Amino acid sequence: MVTQELINYIKTQKQQNVTDEAIIESLLKRNWSTEDINQAFLQINTLQISAPPTIYQSSPAVPSQKVMSPTNNINIHISTEKKPRIIKIVSLFIFLIASLYVLTMVQLLGIIIIIERSFEAANSTLSFLKNFPTFGIIPIMFSLVSFFFFYLAFKIRNGSKFSLWLSISSLIIIPPLTAFISQILISPLAQLAASYGSSNKSIPSSPLNPSNLLFDNLMFILVIISVILIAISFKKFHFRNDPISNAAKVFLASVVVILIIPTLLIISLDYFKTLDTDFGYTKAKTTVGYHIYKPISVPNGMAYASKFITGKELAGKQNAVQVAYDIPFEELRKGRQSKLSIVQQVYVEPGFNLEAFATTFVKDSNPQKIFISKAVNQTGFLIQKPLGNSTLSTIVYLTSDNILIMLVSPKVSPEELTQLAESLE
Repeated sequence: MVTQELINYIKTQKQQNVTDEAIIESLLKRNWSTEDINQAFLQINTLQISAPPTIYQSSPAVPSQKVMSPTNNINIHISTEKKPRIIKIVSLFIFLIASLYVLTMVQLLGIIIIIERSFEAANSTLSFLKNFPTFGIIPIMFSLVSFFFFYLAFKIRNGSKFSLWLSISSLIIIPPLTAFISQILISPLAQLAASYGSSNKSIPSSPLNPSNLLFDNLMFILVIISVILIAISFKKFHFRNDPISNAAKVFLASVVVILIIPTLLIISLDYFKTLDTDFGYTKAKTTVGYHIYKPISVPNGMAYASKFITGKELAGKQNAVQVAYDIPFEELRKGRQSKLSIVQQVYVEPGFNLEAFATTFVKDSNPQKIFISKAVNQTGFLIQKPLGNSTLSTIVYLTSDNILIMLVSPKVSPEELTQLAESLE
């Protein structure tokens, strides 16, 4: 029920330059109903009151309402001061900043996906995130930052002092800090790209330059414009600090589902793959059905350079298994010479003629018998043939369970290749 006490209170508060929002908030806290407040404002705004308002020395006590209104959650449809257009413009600029973070995040995530999938297609044991683990943090960081700026774009629309200070501090701190952290995280890859680019002009290094990849001038232009707009419209931010709308909450929830969660899953899955130490051995063994020989510890400072690949051809068989060993990628980056060595093996029938195979395998060659402790009769064959500026060395031998093993390398000496053969178990 609209009382004269309620009308007098609202009129006095308005004379003291209290905003309508503050008056409404105060009345709602005292359990006045939405309908009563609307009606009181309507009477004050439409009726011509000839008598001068009562002047209070201090603000009158807020009139109390004894009965709790069941309509507290109804929206207030009171004509209040309209939000200045510049607030919406600032919100739009912050929204564009968030969108740029999304675009950059997608670009970085695409680099990871493309490189990782290319390694998988080549059955390589190389992993982009294993060699550059800090790179994977950047897309995750960018997805979270973009979510925050989307929230900020909606929050600043209420025009409150809180949203003003939150926006200014976020725009001043977050973009420079994010750029600084990103440059640190991406620097190992950028240095590698720069080193390759300096030695090979066909390899461009600029796409992996942090300043080009992570931020362009547009990002910081938008940030600067947003800060300037907020500064010149400082006095216009005097509205109530309302929560963001339900539509904004739905949009932010979709950002989490579409952007943040998939990014976390993709990066986490690729990090998990870096822990693989099986290199496809179990799958290959199940596929071919015979024992596959592999070293317990790869000699000569080498490591797995490929996964175990099935379906290769050897000695007329089409189910041979192949795997490659080489110097670890970290060492190759430091300038160490490659020692690529390929091992193939396949099951052959009893009575297989190893010497005849060695003689015919490489034309115009003279196989030499060598000692291999794990071979049948402790005998294998070494075949060497000039190959450009190097020599292609091949060792073949037969195990007691009829597995024909062949080791080939244009990079290592026969002694090193023999050590690799002796390590296979």
